[in-house]
Amino acid sequence: MDYITKIKSEPTADPLDPPPSPPPKPPTSTKRKIKSEPPTNSPDSTSLEPPPPPPPTNKRGRKSGTTGSSSFTKEQDAYIIQLRQEGKNNPEVHRLFEDKFATGSNPKRIENRYFAIKDEVLLNEWEDNLLLQAIEEIENDMSGAIIRRFKELSNGKSVTKGYVMKKMKGKRGGTTAAAKSDVKA
Repeated sequence: MDYITKIKSEPTADPLDPPPSPPPKPPTSTKRKIKSEPPTNSPDSTSLEPPPPPPPTNKRGRKSGTTGSSSFTKEQDAYIIQLRQEGKNNPEVHRLFEDKFATGSNPKRIENRYFAIKDEVLLNEWEDNLLLQAIEEIENDMSGAIIRRFKELSNGKSVTKGYVMKKMKGKRGGTTAAAKSDVKA
């Protein structure tokens, strides 16, 4: 069959018909596909339970709930505190720490660890209880604390708790017209 005969024998598409649609694509998903293991011949293979999900990780690929601080031992923490109490600066602390433990830590990591543990270690139980008491007193009487501080700043001028409460309320919800007029008076 020659070319012309072949063209004439093939059905031609009407120019007014829409072009044929491409074959459908398989659905794409942004979800991760779980690979299932092939069934085994064991008696337990009748239930097709999915495998347990992997432990969650954060953006840096570390397991959730773990921090760098967990890699320090109590002995290492005590040594860092001891060196800082002796007045050593961070590069010295790092050098001595690495000489003793050889962890491969950089100076910033050891400095961050010191700041993370120093308050817990430096306060004894009695001092820790005093801090909690001070926090509770300030939280329960914030306006009183503000009045005392204002008196210190203004060389003895005093204001009422009601006025302080009004000003605190105005500051939280935006300055009200009444609060602005009280400032001018």
